[in-house]
This record gives sequence, C-alpha cells and structure tokens, in this order.
Amino acid sequence: MTLSTTSYPTILSPDELEQLLFTIEQISPAKTVPLQLMQLGQLIANEHSQWSHLFVERHCVPGEVICRENAPGDSMYIVQSGKAAVIKGDLSNPVVLDCHERGESIGEMALLEGSPRSATVIALEETHLLEINRENFFELLRASDTFSRDIMRLLSARLRGTSDAVQRETMEKIRDPLTGLYNRYYLRSVFAHELRRAERAEYPVSVIMLDIDHFKDVNDAHGHRAGDQMLRVLGTMIRLQVRRADIACRYGGEEFLVVLPEAPLDVALARAETIRTRFESLLVEHDGNVLHCTLSAGVACFPDHGSTPDALIQAADQALYTAKKRGRNQVAAAPSQK
Repeated sequence: MTLSTTSYPTILSPDELEQLLFTIEQISPAKTVPLQLMQLGQLIANEHSQWSHLFVERHCVPGEVICRENAPGDSMYIVQSGKAAVIKGDLSNPVVLDCHERGESIGEMALLEGSPRSATVIALEETHLLEINRENFFELLRASDTFSRDIMRLLSARLRGTSDAVQRETMEKIRDPLTGLYNRYYLRSVFAHELRRAERAEYPVSVIMLDIDHFKDVNDAHGHRAGDQMLRVLGTMIRLQVRRADIACRYGGEEFLVVLPEAPLDVALARAETIRTRFESLLVEHDGNVLHCTLSAGVACFPDHGSTPDALIQAADQALYTAKKRGRNQVAAAPSQK
C-alpha cells in the first residue's frame, strides 16, 4: 500500500484523529523491540543536559504530524512524554505499525542511513519531543566516545529486518493472504466508525456484496487451485475498480464486499455492474484449461437500507440472493425501506 504523503494535513481534524485512535484500539499493534528503542532514547536523553545546544525541544498537539513517509530523514526524535502512532497507508484506511511512548526514539534509522522516512508518525496526545538533526547527531558521536560506542552497540542489536517483519505481521492480520484485499476482521474494525462519520456528515455509504456464480463447479471440475486462481483474479479486478477511500474485503469463501463512503446507490450500482461485466469477459488459464465464470452482486445503501453494519450487509446479501434467483450474472439493489 502506498502512502500519499500530501494527503495528510499538518494537524488532523478531530474526526480524523478519532478514526485513527479507533483503528489503533481495534488493531492493537504489537510493539517493535521496545527495549532497544527505550535504551536508545534514554542514552540520548542522558546526554541532553551536557549537550543541550545540539537539541531542539518540540511540543506537538494531538493529531499533529511529526514526520511524513518519504520525507527526508534528516532528524530523529526522543519521546519525552506523550504517545505517537507510526502508520502507513491512506489516512482513511491506515495500517498501524506501532505506537511510540516515553523513552522511545523515532526516525533513527532514516537519519543514520540518509534515507527517506519509511512511515508517517502522528501525535495521539500532547507529546513532548527532543529533536536532533543529522549534523548535530554526528557531532555528538564525535564528542563522546562512550556515547558513540553505546549507540552503535544498540543500533547493531536492532536488526534492520525488524521493522519489515512487524509490517508484514500487521498486514497479515488485516489482509486476506490469497487476494490481498482486507479481511472480515478489518471490516469489523472500521465499518461502524465509517457509518458514524457518515451520520454526522450526512453522506451516503453504499455496500456491494459480490459472489462468483457456480463457484463450487470450478473447484469440483478443476480443483481448488483453479478456484484460488479465480478468486485472485476477481480480487485484483475489485482492487482496480475501487477508490482509495473504499474498503474492499474478501468476506469469506467466494464472497467479496466493498464499502463505498460518500457513494449513493446509483453510483454503487454502476460500480458493481462494471466489475460484473469485466469479470464476465475474462478467460482465466489454469493448467492448460481455460476457465470462465460470472458473478452476481447485491447493493445496499446507508441510510435507506439500514443504519448499522449488520443491517447493511444483510440488505446487500438479500439483494445478492435476488440477483441469483433472477438467473445470476446480474446486479440487484436492495428495496427501499422508506
């Protein structure tokens, strides 16, 4: 997932900060090597009084962006108080990699490597930081032999692959491994919050439920690997047809679900029809066989068809059943409850 750094404001709005806090609460990211980070932070903080002219104090308000992914890594920070989240992905669907608290460091690898930052860091509450830029950091290394030895020991202990491993672990928790789409766990963690935002801002949220027609026949005739290939193809197609703000999930088996914030029913119906027609036109090769399938879709929209995730999913599922009953390979809308 690519982070559009320009999409982040300098300070998040209350709604954006609330959404981020809610996501962190639901996902509860694992800490990345906290012992080494705290030792590193304590080591630098201990030098602060002696070399205070090399440091700058920074106070961040809740929601303030401390640093952005892909920005130059020309300084690092020590958290003196408060809490900050490390995230990748668009703000509407963030992947939370970690949370840094008192005594931990931020941005040390980018500073040492001279590389762009690998993630965005946002203050979750009032946060007090000590900031040191690259020039002053290396001056500190030259000035203190003990500090130089200790910090190199700590950084060598923190294997470069740690952050990548944590990112993979986080992605595996919220992504379907076969299709790369979000899974039902992630859907549960964000859908209700999206509806609350929609209710406050008075905009629609549509839901598309998709299901491959006669999918069991593919598995029975060609084996489960062929079925998996068909699911991967549909997952890729869905991913290409959704916006960054949409939430595309593999709901289970051959069922897929897409949540479209700010999309009225007619827009969602058109999107579902595009996915249906493009999938119908595909021929999928597998082990020398050419496979062809169609899909059916049901569409529901907040608030006309329900005000909760369960109600909307049920309405979309009933519309999907209607499409199947009418002969499959078509899109049906849930009936209005007004």
